[in-house]
Amino acid sequence: MLSLKKTESGWEWIKGETRNLDLTDAYVFDASADTAEAKAYNKLAALVSQFDAELVSGDGYFAKLGITEGANDVLLKVDQAMPYIQVVDGKEYGYTYVQSPLTAFIGDSFNYASGSDVSFFFGGYVRSSVFAGEFTVTDAFNIQSTGESAIDRSAGSSLIVAPLSGLQLMGICAFDAMCSGTAADGTILYGGAGTLHSAGMRYNYTLTDGKLGCDTGSIEIFNKETQTWEALNPAKAYLCSFTFESTQNLVSYMPMLVKVPFAPYDEATGTYGAVPADNTSDEYYAFWAPYAKGVGVLEGTELELKSWTAMYYYAKTMNGQMSDAYLPENVIQTRFPAAK
Repeated sequence: MLSLKKTESGWEWIKGETRNLDLTDAYVFDASADTAEAKAYNKLAALVSQFDAELVSGDGYFAKLGITEGANDVLLKVDQAMPYIQVVDGKEYGYTYVQSPLTAFIGDSFNYASGSDVSFFFGGYVRSSVFAGEFTVTDAFNIQSTGESAIDRSAGSSLIVAPLSGLQLMGICAFDAMCSGTAADGTILYGGAGTLHSAGMRYNYTLTDGKLGCDTGSIEIFNKETQTWEALNPAKAYLCSFTFESTQNLVSYMPMLVKVPFAPYDEATGTYGAVPADNTSDEYYAFWAPYAKGVGVLEGTELELKSWTAMYYYAKTMNGQMSDAYLPENVIQTRFPAAK
């Protein structure tokens, strides 16, 4: 069984991820032959063909999301790959903790498509890299393919756009540091499934006895109007974007972090929305659904914004070439070592 990665020159074999199986002649068959294997193959091929046709039909999955291209249509040329696994001296250290080109691209996509000030997402929900070569509609989906819609439970997480308080964002940063780790006596920082990458927000991290922490007094939010970084105000509302599946995780953790619920915040009254307790219930889905419909670039429509379509819409602004902003040396960092 081969593991492959997409490169500018084509698909390349990843030796370390390959598994060897002993196959007998029973596995060799002609697709046109009158055998059980050939019939099963052709049945699957027909099913895939049917699925592809339904995907791009007038009332299909893409149309409901405002996607006008086909699944394999090219959105961008990418000169340099943007991996989501951190490799140091040939050894993998899980997801990145420091902002990488890929996590910056995802976070900026959320902010662009939703019009939010701050975006955040779990490292564990990043499912693929951006490979050198061509970036297609399918590639956008593959990167953010987990989760489902709060509106109709279709594949791909809804992108929720809602106001959160500075206090809640303080909890996000604290959770981010808490779920990340260190290696090699603290010289290597790495992320885990619970690492919460963000865009439009930054903080200083502490390192004590090999454990990462967040200096909550250092958190800053980027003001898009003044193009400056400003200190976080715990009582202020900030328009945020995040995946629906993130809500299903944070609804239980937020009260433990900062003693407020993970729910939309009303700055005028200083109160939070009443989110249903069962994060799998129809009521829970219905509560969050309006926050993903007709928002951001889709304002004035009834279309849903998903985390993966946010990347689609953002990519379409780049005139066919991945922005140099996502070269490693140009990435805007979101975590810095605290002064000792």
